[in-house]
Amino acid sequence: MQLRRRGARRGSARIGRALRPMYVAAAAVIVGLALAAGATASTTWNVGDVFAGVAGGSYNVYSNSGAFKETISDGSGGFTTGCSFNPSLDKLYTTSFSASNVVVYNNASPHSIAQTISTGKSAAESIVFAANGNFFVGGPFDPEIEEYDASGILVDNDTVAADGTGGPDWIDLAADQKTIFYTSESRVVKRFDAVADVQLADFATLPGSGQAYALRLLSPGDGSGGLLVADRGDVKRLDGSGAVVQTYDVAGENSWFSLNLDPNGTSFWAGDFGTNNFYRFNIATGAVEVGPIASGGSLFGLCLKGEITAAVGNIVLTPPTAQNEAGTSHTVTATVTSAGNPVAGELVSFSVTAGPNTGQVSNPNTGECSANSDCTTDSNGQVSWTYTSNGSAGTDMIQACFDDAGTTKCATAEKTWIVSNADLSVTKTGPAFVQSGGSITYNLTVQNGGPANATNVTVNEPLPAGETLVSATPSQGTCSGTVTCNLGSIPNGGSATITIVANVTAPCGSTLTNTATVSGDQPDPNPSNNSSSASAFVYCVVAGGGNFVIGNNNAAVGTSVTFWGAQWWKLNSLTGGAAPASFKGFEKSPSTVTCGTSWTSSTGNSPPPPAGPLPTFMAVIVASSISRSGSTISGNTVHVVIVQTNPGYAPNPGHAGTGTVVAQIC
Repeated sequence: MQLRRRGARRGSARIGRALRPMYVAAAAVIVGLALAAGATASTTWNVGDVFAGVAGGSYNVYSNSGAFKETISDGSGGFTTGCSFNPSLDKLYTTSFSASNVVVYNNASPHSIAQTISTGKSAAESIVFAANGNFFVGGPFDPEIEEYDASGILVDNDTVAADGTGGPDWIDLAADQKTIFYTSESRVVKRFDAVADVQLADFATLPGSGQAYALRLLSPGDGSGGLLVADRGDVKRLDGSGAVVQTYDVAGENSWFSLNLDPNGTSFWAGDFGTNNFYRFNIATGAVEVGPIASGGSLFGLCLKGEITAAVGNIVLTPPTAQNEAGTSHTVTATVTSAGNPVAGELVSFSVTAGPNTGQVSNPNTGECSANSDCTTDSNGQVSWTYTSNGSAGTDMIQACFDDAGTTKCATAEKTWIVSNADLSVTKTGPAFVQSGGSITYNLTVQNGGPANATNVTVNEPLPAGETLVSATPSQGTCSGTVTCNLGSIPNGGSATITIVANVTAPCGSTLTNTATVSGDQPDPNPSNNSSSASAFVYCVVAGGGNFVIGNNNAAVGTSVTFWGAQWWKLNSLTGGAAPASFKGFEKSPSTVTCGTSWTSSTGNSPPPPAGPLPTFMAVIVASSISRSGSTISGNTVHVVIVQTNPGYAPNPGHAGTGTVVAQIC
């Protein structure tokens, strides 16, 4: 591109246009402003110090906590707007809007003026540096962005699309050293490729009405991490798609204009030209950290020593934002560059400065960094750090810093931890054997292994054929049908129980199997434990009450047994000794027994056993001791087993009752 001669402006008519209403409204303030020609006392400028353009050719200097330090002035009068330190932080470059000059101050006290550069802009309003020390100047009324080398020589002049004031008022340079983001006091954030001289697609159109002023790109500095823009009525944070994701404001401040990033990587500064106050905001929370600070002049610009800019940030942290399930791990990668080139061997310190995992820091001695375990950058200027969430939801602010020749430079990223998964499980227990005509009880336990609280927890427990519901009792919530239970919410680590009782109508020899399944509103990371089954084998007892008996030495599963007959005492072995010959194998007092119950019977064929036929699978007493006293026979119950009966039984002892032991109930 052919360069316009330095200092050549667009005629005296420009002067009148420059006094647009916004600046005219503040002109009265200039009259009373002291025009100090520079500080007379020795004052050190520290990283984090704030420089406020207050008109009258002057900048007020404040500490990062807001304490006034001094006033510097070029003595020319007029509005002062943008400013920026060069990459080496040894010079402060300021823009004189009214004179269209860039005035350069030495960082060393007493901060004398090192150079005055006359620009070709109609009004020099904003300035931003590239990594190589070149700087770009933007401003209203003409559609050009000027590029100067480190010595102040004009090296390029780019004509860009502009609306609003007709010029690129406020500019920022992306990390790629070529893409310029800019505003023209309209609703659009535009972009231009300064290397290819190509107008790029607009980054964003802001909602509503107003004027977009100063802007700053957020990490990683290419637009994907979004940006901050002073939008008069408030300050807006845009995401990588250009959508507004956060706003910042203070009651009574209605003319936000100036803006810049703090070196701490977590905050930004913004000023209001209506009240001339400025503040420091936390980027993540929106909280006011410092301010209001009354600038005492017509406030149209803010910059900081060591401010983070995309092109000269020197350190970038990626990904700039991320979201994961709480309790998992997250990895961030820091990239350190100088003049756009990777820097190897730099020690990077990582820390979580805010959020649920505040206090976690990198340790170069534990091997938690990669690719270099000592947390130094590799040949690509990169080093990664991985940390593990404590399981709590919230947003972490992660900071990565390194020492650049005595200046600490930092970058930040955000990590949002969500708690969305809830690992629900159900365990169902019930008896292995159940009597036909009796009842069965199931116990269900539902647990939430988290990490999220579970809502709308539902258990489906369809009863199988052969069971009729008696009751379903949950520890919380309600049950209905056969059976669905709505348990409501179960917190992380919590549990609930359900007790189900049913009558058994299934025939002997059948197996009752059913499955309980639990579900909730949250995704479940482990569906394998969402269901639990129980099976029960159905047996019968003899009609009319009473039980057949076998000896305990014959009771092993798979053993062929004789539970009734004239030779019972010979065919059944008991550890307590032989049974009386008069016992034929049937008792009826009590009519039902369980393990540990004693029973009695009579000699011979009394009481009479059931007529038959016998159940196919029948409960039989196992006795270890049987004795006789007169006509009474007594025994114990050490077990109850299930016997699969054979044909041929009759109540006459001459027709033996036989079968095979298939299971032990107790």
